[in-house]
Amino acid sequence: MLKIKFYRFVWQTSVCALCFLSLAVDGAAQDNSKMKPEEIVAKHLVAIGTPEMLASVSSRIIAGKSQARDVISTITTVQGNSVLASTKDKSLLRMKFNVTDASDYSREEVVFDGKKVNTPFITESKRSALGNFLFSYNEIVKQGLFGGSLNSTWALLDAKSKISKFSYEGKEKIGDKEVYVLRCVPRGGSALTIKLYFDANTFQHVRSTYYQVTTSPITTADQGLVSETRYKLEEDFSGYKKISGLTLPTNYKINYTIDTPSRLSQFEWLLKFSQFTYNQELKPELFQ
Repeated sequence: MLKIKFYRFVWQTSVCALCFLSLAVDGAAQDNSKMKPEEIVAKHLVAIGTPEMLASVSSRIIAGKSQARDVISTITTVQGNSVLASTKDKSLLRMKFNVTDASDYSREEVVFDGKKVNTPFITESKRSALGNFLFSYNEIVKQGLFGGSLNSTWALLDAKSKISKFSYEGKEKIGDKEVYVLRCVPRGGSALTIKLYFDANTFQHVRSTYYQVTTSPITTADQGLVSETRYKLEEDFSGYKKISGLTLPTNYKINYTIDTPSRLSQFEWLLKFSQFTYNQELKPELFQ
């Protein structure tokens, strides 16, 4: 009799455990299904400002300080000023640095005039590592992804025309912050894997990542062996403040990594903005 009661207890306990597990799984699935990409985008736009405020701002000029460094060679750090300007379908990021004895890196520019992306040479013969990446994958500038919500050209302000596909990738953590992750494909396509990260509480856009792996044969004698190069561009946005009706980040960090079999290169730009100006006329010459 005791054995029968014991087995009955074990069976009931197992059934309860299975029911609880099933409910937990179903609950998680339902929770994920509730957050559709379009809902995340809609809540994100509300986090920036009211529809009326967003519609009333036709241009932005955002200025502040900047710092650039070669992460691997920690002695190479330069300081300077930065400005972001955007209007309609045009955008500009310009950083000017003080040249030092250790570095002749004087500037960084990314310009979109509404038709083509230009990343000018920083010396007489070459672009910077970041300039090369953005020139090669210019769709992320053209479709308003690069620079995030700092720009009036931000892709999610007009997602239907700038993004061809969204997919929900679940939740992750950035530090101790829980975030929703959306994978997206810009209009016209891209070879990059692009992900956007949103604070799960505020729906502010906190990170964008762009990732690409390229392969090439090592030598013809290596019987099909290939070499992989990994490119990763990461943008982080923080220090959100409400400024004249729009809630925008005041801190912007860009990190770019090139990982080859023979060398790892990593570069970082830190921008801290203190001046925000809206609706000033921006002449087309500024973006040329």
